[in-house]
Amino acid sequence: MLRLAETRELEQQTQDEILVAAKSKSDFYREIGRSLAFDDGAKQIDGEEWVDKDCHLLASTKGNSVDFVGSFERERNAFVGLGLLSALGGNLNPLGVTPAQVPEKIKHHIRYTGCFEGHVFFGKVTRRSEGQTLAGDVPSEAEGIMVLSSDLLTLRVIETPQSREPSFYVLSRFIQR
Repeated sequence: MLRLAETRELEQQTQDEILVAAKSKSDFYREIGRSLAFDDGAKQIDGEEWVDKDCHLLASTKGNSVDFVGSFERERNAFVGLGLLSALGGNLNPLGVTPAQVPEKIKHHIRYTGCFEGHVFFGKVTRRSEGQTLAGDVPSEAEGIMVLSSDLLTLRVIETPQSREPSFYVLSRFIQR
């Protein structure tokens, strides 16, 4: 009897999680439908600077194509900076101590490329990191859809919309004061 109650509780929890995720997605698609009726968003964003969690992005248009481009630096992954090779016998000084290393910075690039239909951007998000490994230098690409708000101050983003767990985040127009 206890096991049956636990199973029902687990099923209810799973169903609740699925419904919350589906609601976020359906709300976003509803917003897309409404935003398609607005004027061309590309005219509203050309030459403007936008901010995401990592960097500033500059928006530019060329014909029907729109690009948002930015880059930022971040310290190399902590595991790489631990001197694991040194600990395995490479590059040790006679006392067996490795000198403290200055954290190395890795440059990351992000680019949104696509086109607007109304206030909705349909395109790709490409991320690339310099100088990590051969695999790290290969760009990652994902589908992205953005909705420009009616006040023209934010772009709501859904990345990998076809996946079970898409990413939602916001880009904000950079306003100098």
